[in-house]
Amino acid sequence: MEPRRVAIVVELFNKFGSDIFAGIGQYVYEHPHWQTRHHDFVMETSPPKWLKTWNGDGIIVRDRTGKACNAALLTQAKVVDLSILRHPQVPTVLTDQFQAVELAVKHLRERFFQNLAFVTIAGVPFCDARKDAFQQIAGKHCPIFTFPVNPLSKSFSANSDTESLGNWLESLPKATGIVACYDPVGLKVLETCAQRKIPVPASLAVVGINNDEVYCQLANPPMSSVAQNGYLTGYLACALLESLMNGNPPPSPPSVRSHGVAVRRSTDTWAIEDPLLLQAVRFIHRNISSGIDVSDVAKHVGCCRRTLERRFQKTLHSSVLEEIQKTRLQTVCQLLCETELTVETIALKAGFQNSTHLHHLFRDRMNVTPNQYRRKFRL
Repeated sequence: MEPRRVAIVVELFNKFGSDIFAGIGQYVYEHPHWQTRHHDFVMETSPPKWLKTWNGDGIIVRDRTGKACNAALLTQAKVVDLSILRHPQVPTVLTDQFQAVELAVKHLRERFFQNLAFVTIAGVPFCDARKDAFQQIAGKHCPIFTFPVNPLSKSFSANSDTESLGNWLESLPKATGIVACYDPVGLKVLETCAQRKIPVPASLAVVGINNDEVYCQLANPPMSSVAQNGYLTGYLACALLESLMNGNPPPSPPSVRSHGVAVRRSTDTWAIEDPLLLQAVRFIHRNISSGIDVSDVAKHVGCCRRTLERRFQKTLHSSVLEEIQKTRLQTVCQLLCETELTVETIALKAGFQNSTHLHHLFRDRMNVTPNQYRRKFRL
């Protein structure tokens, strides 16, 4: 196969960027005719000088200012742009921003949060897209706090920003679930909660987007976050560039879906005031792999099934069995996305008697088989 000389100008200094780079690495490993040159890159910095005179076949770029893409477009090479500031008509791979926010909201609603809020940054395209998605999913009545600048930038030092955020957080009703536009913003929210002595997750629960372990683990408590699929983004970017270098016209941009929510202590609660129901839901989630049924839950909380079912329907608008099945499906989805375990093994870990039972329920609720669901998030 004809050799391809490809330049890679993608940052490595955040989780999503490093995952993209890993996906690119996998593609290059599988396609030895690719000869690459990469540049250790921070998204805010200027592109390497050699990029303007690059005489290779293709370039993959991702930056925050758009300068790297502009330099790449001055060459004769085919270009795939993964930047935050997208260039019209330049081939790209999209992240399904709506689905990422949908996962975050769904996670909070599954924990029975009726009050939802959003924290974002003004003027950042992917943050704006996520804010719009949040308003479509949760409703435009939900409160939104907007930072005027990126909280990672040097200009984010004015006390008024943190002061305003703290006042806004204190104004929210108890048991509000907050979606942060991405993890650094979520970390800032959790730090401000600590400063204001707002208990998390007892009063406010926080979920970020990107699942950048550095920020998620630095938070106190550790932050739940939507796990995006940068690996697949990088791999598909290479496949797209290969097609372009082979003379094919650019297709409609592929869209990559997020894996799911990596659950940590910032959302490790349920917004349920009834102590008996709270005890029941905790028991279900902590014992789902044991094959528990409705009788087990009733026995654990010390009341008859009829009373338990009546209180479930009145307060949570579901049955005990529905909560058990929902929790099992959540466990299955997480294991399908995050592990290589067989469906048979996953069925046992989620408390199903066998994989046949899992297949029937999964297809009925998800409209796909477990393996089809897994392939959505894999190469």
